[in-house]
Amino acid sequence: MTSDLPRPSAAKALWNVPGKGVPEQALRESEEHFRALVENIGDFVSRYDRDCRFLYVNPVCLRYTGKPPDSFIGKTHEELGLTPDGWRWDVVIRRVFDTGRPEEHKGTVNLSKGSYTFNWRVFPEFCADGKVRGVVSVARDVTEQEKTGQQLAQHSKRLRAVSRRLVEIQEAERWRLSGELHDLLGQNLTALGINLDIVRGELPSGANKSVSDRIISMRTIVGEMVDTVRMVLSDLRPASLDNYGLAGALHSYAQVFSDRTRFDVRIVTRGTEVQLEQDHALSLFRIAQEALQNSAKHSGADGALVELIGEPGMARLIISDSGCGFRTDVERRGDYRGYGLILMQARADAIGASLRTESKPGEGARVIVELAGANGDSSTAR
Repeated sequence: MTSDLPRPSAAKALWNVPGKGVPEQALRESEEHFRALVENIGDFVSRYDRDCRFLYVNPVCLRYTGKPPDSFIGKTHEELGLTPDGWRWDVVIRRVFDTGRPEEHKGTVNLSKGSYTFNWRVFPEFCADGKVRGVVSVARDVTEQEKTGQQLAQHSKRLRAVSRRLVEIQEAERWRLSGELHDLLGQNLTALGINLDIVRGELPSGANKSVSDRIISMRTIVGEMVDTVRMVLSDLRPASLDNYGLAGALHSYAQVFSDRTRFDVRIVTRGTEVQLEQDHALSLFRIAQEALQNSAKHSGADGALVELIGEPGMARLIISDSGCGFRTDVERRGDYRGYGLILMQARADAIGASLRTESKPGEGARVIVELAGANGDSSTAR
């Protein structure tokens, strides 16, 4: 990997290269100052000739190799057993000599005192005529940073596994509650409605009208309760997701949600049809549910737009409204809206999707979810 690193203008003092018009005393003081700096920093500094042999190495080498600087002079990395994993030092040094361009690499080296990861910056040293006369490298020990990064990655992986498990437990509980509501409450309400119809039909013709009106009122209430139970069952266990896929489930939910809340929800699908795993489709559906419920309760808008966009290897879900908006910084994470965002983020994390929220007060809000790795084809999305 190459990079436009600055040329080391001060390096000529270290290598005792006289400059035009520079007094000898000033040059010597500059050299001593720069040498003291180089020899006391924690980085591994070295200089090479065209044969990739060491011309200079600072005392840091003793810390990592147990060898004094003099033992490096005139030798190559291979002769000293300092070859990094996956690439060769001599190739890099010769390339910098030939191109005159600096490079930057990261590599792990097995040394006598252990295995270390270094970030190597290699840059050319120029003569007054612009020719490359040496190559200098500065190696910074990033072993601890790499270990920390690996630990963070493992921690993130464990958190994702925990999130996925919590989502699975939550969905299992939803299905259990849905089954109980359907088997107990739903069936009983249906039976109650049927019996009320029978009682009303068996009333004698001379019966008090207020009794008949009361039965009609009770039958209406039972019917409304049945509709409510059906909506709750739909929220708990979206059968349309299994039957018609994510796009069909979103259309079905939007219709029910709009009828129930008088909050207009429009569904737009475009691009390729994305074939999703069941848990991925369910998580995206739940995110859309949460976003729409938050929007209906908090945005002050009349409705929201849900966009399902399919691309080869990518599914994108966008829920947006033109309401009052909100702050997305940490200060707002403690309120109800923030809790909804946390739930959506947990859903996204569980399936490895990215989720971001774009909003400002007075400018509406957008929730954008992107799931990579979905298999798309050339058909039109439902």
